[in-house]
Amino acid sequence: MDLLSKHNTKVVKTNKRQVGYSMRIMHLSPSTSSGFGNTCGKETIGCKDSCFRNSGHFLHKRVRSAHDYKTEWFFKDRFTFKAALLGECVSHEYDSEVVGFNPAIRLNGTSDIAWEEETPEIFEQCPNTQFLDYTKHLSRMLCFLSRGVRGVCFPENYHLTFSRSENNWADCLDVLDRGGNVAVVFEELPKTYGGFEVIDGDEHDLRFLDASPRIVGLLAKGRARSDITGFRVMKIDCEALHTAV
Repeated sequence: MDLLSKHNTKVVKTNKRQVGYSMRIMHLSPSTSSGFGNTCGKETIGCKDSCFRNSGHFLHKRVRSAHDYKTEWFFKDRFTFKAALLGECVSHEYDSEVVGFNPAIRLNGTSDIAWEEETPEIFEQCPNTQFLDYTKHLSRMLCFLSRGVRGVCFPENYHLTFSRSENNWADCLDVLDRGGNVAVVFEELPKTYGGFEVIDGDEHDLRFLDASPRIVGLLAKGRARSDITGFRVMKIDCEALHTAV
């Protein structure tokens, strides 16, 4: 079973629209849904209810079983899991460059694992691959933004975008003020939010191409369209915040 996939809807769209890039993504079971451990750590009620695991093809038993299998493998035999992941990343970099494409990999498709700590060798042995992820861990995001400053080490080929939930807007503002980008799920994409320009994050998933600081706007999908926790920003809330700003 391959750990990296090219069949995710967002990946397919990215590879079609961003000519010259070849992207892969890894999906583990989010949060504690697999029963083997927690792959997130900063999950909230809103993001758990709105998670992709609860919509689309992720609802299929075969897909969920595959995610659970990979997650069990990660928690029960981390050594062989990381060895297999490294092998697939190296192969993707080689195969992409052979045909003239720039390799990109998103390791946390439905998880939030600090791969810079788990598998630093991946970034070292795949120097020409651009890795990217979203995270709700403020410490990870600040480390990414501070790399090269005061001795802070973070892989040069690993890009992070912070993710808003229903209870971390203060952290989002901290990230934005430091020059980072924040992904926000909206009922309807506004032009600005909180005084920052909103860009369409559904066009592709290569977040390292985004200017900063920006809000990466994502339209609510699946169960997120009926969210009532505040995870999804409603149009009326955007208008109220804009007026306040």
